[in-house]
Amino acid sequence: MTQIENANGTTMGVTVDARFMSEIVTRDYALACTQAGYGFTFYDAAVTPTGAADVFGKLQNDSAMQMVVTRVTIYDAGAELVHLQLSAAYSSGGTHGDVEPVNRLRGSALLASTYGTFESDVDITGDSGATIRTLQIAATTEQTYDLSDSPIVLGTNQALILEAATGTSAIRWEADFYFAAVATQND
Repeated sequence: MTQIENANGTTMGVTVDARFMSEIVTRDYALACTQAGYGFTFYDAAVTPTGAADVFGKLQNDSAMQMVVTRVTIYDAGAELVHLQLSAAYSSGGTHGDVEPVNRLRGSALLASTYGTFESDVDITGDSGATIRTLQIAATTEQTYDLSDSPIVLGTNQALILEAATGTSAIRWEADFYFAAVATQND
């Protein structure tokens, strides 16, 4: 085990066993939520941002449950920087149709739109987002960002939005997420 000291001089470290136990808890909980019908994939095969700072994707949690984003995959026809931003919940400006994410449990009748608002379009305006992560997408390359070890957790009335830094090239994207609906021992 690697031993390090914090600013107070206290020896700290994480064993391989403890790290494995942590992974089991978080990954099994995501699987339990998916098996209960609360796991979803948001997918858009083609959206072309209109220019710099164009918000082209929005996942908004309107429920009392936490929404946990575990993966983002993006393909861009040109090179692009995509800003992942957190924002307070908001009504989008302009005319934007909602997208229904796919339930990852075959045969489940649960709809993600019951718990949130999901949009993928150009010029989704009205947010007050702050960038929490920037994804660098190489031209004509699909890149996956696995967030399962450090997921983005959206509380009630929070939104995760995707913003193109320069825009104008076609993007295909998807996000995997679940709602924390399964009771735990502590609930």
